[in-house]
Amino acid sequence: MTPINGGHCMTPKELCENDDLATSIVVDPFLRFRTHKMNLHYRKPSRQDEKDFRIAIHDFIKDQDTAKVVKRLMSSDLVVRFLSKRTSKQRQNFHEHLMRFLQIFNKAAGFTIQSCNRYRAENRLGAMLIATKHWRKNEKIALLVGVIGELTAEEEAKILKKDVNDFSVMFSMRKQCAQLWLGPGAYINHDCRPNCKFVPNGPTAVIQACHS
Repeated sequence: MTPINGGHCMTPKELCENDDLATSIVVDPFLRFRTHKMNLHYRKPSRQDEKDFRIAIHDFIKDQDTAKVVKRLMSSDLVVRFLSKRTSKQRQNFHEHLMRFLQIFNKAAGFTIQSCNRYRAENRLGAMLIATKHWRKNEKIALLVGVIGELTAEEEAKILKKDVNDFSVMFSMRKQCAQLWLGPGAYINHDCRPNCKFVPNGPTAVIQACHS
């Protein structure tokens, strides 16, 4: 089984592309609206594809059959076309990223996702993660991962547009560079009294509960 963590060897561009597609086939069909995308011109799946993805995700929520849902999603025309020009390693990278998002609906994960109308910047239509079990202070939320992509100044200028797709960018004081923060962890909402925190660890980050 593919290990669920944020370790990866993706370039920032590849990470953005994989994240956009994974959210489009796992998160968006479930919530029934488009969540954040890095590509400013990202084309959403067709209505039929969205319907098929929604059915696949709801079936997974009920039967928890990971192998079945992965096969259904990976064999869809949209994903097959996306992967057709990728190398075997790049295809594996996407598979791993898809697995990270599927944990949102793993009953053992201790969290899930729902719509959020709190933030004006998202036109009151965004997504947030919620706990489905009691978490103790400093307990690691093992199946909730964030994926970090370090950006050069050139990549930052090319990929990011202020107040449009810079929703999940941090600045590393230690490395003195901007970092993308994607994967399911990107749905952690900003709050003055956060109930969880992330601890960077190379290309990934551990999510910990701040209080019980």
